[in-house]
Amino acid sequence: ISPAWAAQPPSGAAQAESADVAARVNGAVITSARVDASLAGLLEQRGATAAAAQDPAQRKALRRQVLDALIGQELLWQEASKQGYLASDAEVNAAFDQARQRHGSDEVFRQRLKEGAFTEASYREDLKRHLSVRRWIEQTLAKRVTVSDEEIHAYYTANTEQFVEPARVRVRHILIKVDAGADAAATQAARKRIDQLLVEARGGADFAALAQQHSQGPSAPKGGDLGYVAKGQLVEGFEAVAFALAPGQISDVVRTHYGFHIIKLEARQEAQPIPEKAASDLIRRYLRGTKVQDAARAKVQRLREQGAVEIMLEE
Repeated sequence: ISPAWAAQPPSGAAQAESADVAARVNGAVITSARVDASLAGLLEQRGATAAAAQDPAQRKALRRQVLDALIGQELLWQEASKQGYLASDAEVNAAFDQARQRHGSDEVFRQRLKEGAFTEASYREDLKRHLSVRRWIEQTLAKRVTVSDEEIHAYYTANTEQFVEPARVRVRHILIKVDAGADAAATQAARKRIDQLLVEARGGADFAALAQQHSQGPSAPKGGDLGYVAKGQLVEGFEAVAFALAPGQISDVVRTHYGFHIIKLEARQEAQPIPEKAASDLIRRYLRGTKVQDAARAKVQRLREQGAVEIMLEE
């Protein structure tokens, strides 16, 4: 659990003073416990395997990366604080409540705080740092960043493969549900019913009307119409059949964990490039975000050169 304004959680200067000191940043302490908790969070984010986490060389390199990130965050917090960009108590309380709600229950939330080496008080402090630094970045570094039309065009032409509208199909379906754990008799009855509907559909009956009358899926009121969908938006077995059909074609019976389906392909749209004009706002936001990150890294480097940073982490 940690505010996610940077690659790693904000530093916890308010951690237990008895813990080993990993670094001092202009006198502020970053503890080894905080480094280890942040490292654990990083490994969890990356889905690192136990073997990778235990590899001494890899763990050592990652631990140092985490410490460097925590040092940078501490330097930015000190700068934001010095310049008066402080989050209000109301903002901190709102962010704290949102974090607690995301975890579903107070018990789960408290456990995640513990895993991150936080108390409620120290987590509120880190939230305040996070919000304050974000405000400082937005009001100072970000305001100086511009992205030209020429930069947008250059990015678009160099990355055309990123700007493609994927192939999509418009499908209708009829679903006869089979509940998880259904016995053989119930499954057989559902299969008999869907087979009868398939005969009617292929015999010339209006597919939308059949779906509206018989389908047990949420799309039944719309005649089974799922609209246009791309790959990755449908259940795996259903999707493979839907994309293999020709417009107007009706599938054989398809089984998924929902039950039995009949699918009709209404129309197909092939993949097509997204025009530069349509992609320009997305590109502008991406390039602006990249420039702001670069500016923040450069600022951290300057603050680090100008400040007093002592590293005691065991090499």
